[in-house]
Amino acid sequence: MILRLIWLWGWIRFSSVPPIGGIVIIPSLHTYSKEQRDSTRRIKSKMLTTFRFISILEGCSYLIILGVTFGIISRDYVYALGMLHGLLFMLYLVFSLIVGGKKNWSLIVWLPVFFASLIPFAFILVELYLRKLHIATMNPGRGQGNNFLKHSSQ
Repeated sequence: MILRLIWLWGWIRFSSVPPIGGIVIIPSLHTYSKEQRDSTRRIKSKMLTTFRFISILEGCSYLIILGVTFGIISRDYVYALGMLHGLLFMLYLVFSLIVGGKKNWSLIVWLPVFFASLIPFAFILVELYLRKLHIATMNPGRGQGNNFLKHSSQ
């Protein structure tokens, strides 16, 4: 299972076609015009926003399933909640691979995001990380060094 996830991770990250004849590397954003870069940035931003939404829904559904386990919610809803949580978990996994490929996440970044879906309340940490990533995507020039020190020394 882990080997399949690693293979799928490499396929999504480095190619736009199935890896039958080899790896096709996606060109850098620097080779595109400003309009194409902005369009690509908007698409990445939409994917990230969708992943954030799915992440929150999956985390909340996991907490609701735990509520059934602890007896807070009636066991009559186990089947429907289980199906919903399973669907959201699969969407979370697929979108984490897609967004990770688009954002060039390494396996070291992706694995904690994946394991956060297995730990209650860890989706909040993922949301904080994704919010920071979303802000960095929308404002690509921000956070590049300490401008305050550069201006104050003049």
